[in-house]
Amino acid sequence: MTYVSRPLDDRNIKTGRYPRSLAQLLVFEATDRFGFYGLQGILLIYLIQGLNFPEASANLTMASFNGLSSVATLFGGAIAGRLISVRSTVALGAAMQCFALSYLAWSNSGIITFLIGLAFVAIANGLTRPNTATLVSGLIMPGKRSDELFTWYAFAVNLGAGIAFFIVPYVAKGQWTAGFGLCALSAGIGLLSILYRPLVAKSGITAQKTHHSSGMVSVLLSATITGIATLGVYVLLQKPLYGQLAFLAANLLVPLLGIRLWLRCSPLERRRFAIALVLIAQAMFYMIFDEQTTSSFVLLALHDVGSDFHLGKFVILRLSDSQFVAVNAGLTMLSRL
Repeated sequence: MTYVSRPLDDRNIKTGRYPRSLAQLLVFEATDRFGFYGLQGILLIYLIQGLNFPEASANLTMASFNGLSSVATLFGGAIAGRLISVRSTVALGAAMQCFALSYLAWSNSGIITFLIGLAFVAIANGLTRPNTATLVSGLIMPGKRSDELFTWYAFAVNLGAGIAFFIVPYVAKGQWTAGFGLCALSAGIGLLSILYRPLVAKSGITAQKTHHSSGMVSVLLSATITGIATLGVYVLLQKPLYGQLAFLAANLLVPLLGIRLWLRCSPLERRRFAIALVLIAQAMFYMIFDEQTTSSFVLLALHDVGSDFHLGKFVILRLSDSQFVAVNAGLTMLSRL
């Protein structure tokens, strides 16, 4: 399938207002990110205290999960547009995340079952994150810049993350099932939101079939590929050595892919490609530090930072080790205002 922009409602164009589907997508993004980042906020502490991982192994597992969740966005982008629609891909990812978090809340007693749940969440993140942004981009008003639209989108992401980092560790303290369950509940709200068809139907993205395969075949093929990808993520989470080898292979293959793309580009495309490379390098530099907030930052707070904030002799705020991560998301959200 390929995707083309569909004209927005004339009333929205005349008034300059975004359609109501933007609110729906923002609600979905906030609740979906609450579920994902809520899990991320308690993951390291749960691995250490709940599953008795050594800190080094827990940190490596956390890094593997974060890395695979990001790499899975390439998989999600490939699924949408080739096999099933963007909206269907988002709905599939939302359903997977809701199921996986519910599964973790119900059976969080063993390492194998827990890693299976993590694999589902990682792939679900890959299905939802890039394709939600695609749905949002379809709402860009004619003649208007996309800055405002994606500022709201980024605000929704950080709103869900900030609240999750603050609330979920508090709920999960001594009650891991409650923490995972709260994440699952938020993911379920997000799933219901994205399934509410009347609003999504007014998005600026519509699908046109360019092949003759039946819809059922495409859905079954997508489900099969998604299952294989989830199994691959589980293997990498279970065997950190495999993950390290995959990382080394990526370091060799990605530059070769970049060179191949460069050689195939026209002069105009090369200038744009160079700009894209600069932006990619900037994003990589940012992610090096951002990923530390849920791993090294949590361990620092666990061992070397007091939990009480004092004003004179009075304790005005008390944060657990995992809740400190909410400060980063909160500041990022405020910067979007």
